[in-house]
Amino acid sequence: MERGLLFGLCLLAFSTPGMAVFKCVDAEGNVSFSQAPCSGREKSSEIQLDGAVAGKVEARTCELTGLYAEDAAKRMRGGSDYSREIDRYGGTYGARPAMVGLVNYIYSFRANDAAPVRIASLARAKCQAASFGPMAFEDLPVSEYYVYDESRHAWVRKGEMSAAQPQAESQTLPADIAPQQPAAIGTDAGSKEVKRKQECAQAQQQLRETEAKLRAGYSAAEGETLREERREFQTEVRSKCK
Repeated sequence: MERGLLFGLCLLAFSTPGMAVFKCVDAEGNVSFSQAPCSGREKSSEIQLDGAVAGKVEARTCELTGLYAEDAAKRMRGGSDYSREIDRYGGTYGARPAMVGLVNYIYSFRANDAAPVRIASLARAKCQAASFGPMAFEDLPVSEYYVYDESRHAWVRKGEMSAAQPQAESQTLPADIAPQQPAAIGTDAGSKEVKRKQECAQAQQQLRETEAKLRAGYSAAEGETLREERREFQTEVRSKCK
């Protein structure tokens, strides 16, 4: 019952551009969304979903939304339920609001026969219209679909890595080859940049390994530990891979 209520609230909160929704946090830290103001006992913040938000959603964010939506829809068609899917990304209260809204949207199709590619197309269009609310590239499972290309200093789709850096596709850390390249740096600023890249690559590797463990299955206790580790590594990736 509680899950169904949350499902309805999330769909309500993120369904219509041009309206305000309220994010409410109670004394226990539970988060909910509503069109009505929060009660006096809850911390409240207002999210305005207007036309300006749509312009702030990056094209790559909506591209990633489509990639993820198609895979999640395939898992749904294969029998995976909502709880199992959202647990991959921190659980109902641990996942980012945009991710919760996206998963809820995908699972709203479980009662009809829409194909995964169709669900992906609709999710992508919904993202472009900012109907999920404020979304960022990092709100989604980036490392499942992208790798960080050191030669471009950017996230790129897996399979599109430059020929000069095949090691990134095979998840070999740039730190392994960094000692061979000091002559190209030669400054304190350059040394700091090399260190930052090494730390970025290490955080990415740790995140990939943790996500692989979550996908492989885990006990309740192990799941809580793994989800906490994933949140920490996601934070490190966002801070070190700029």
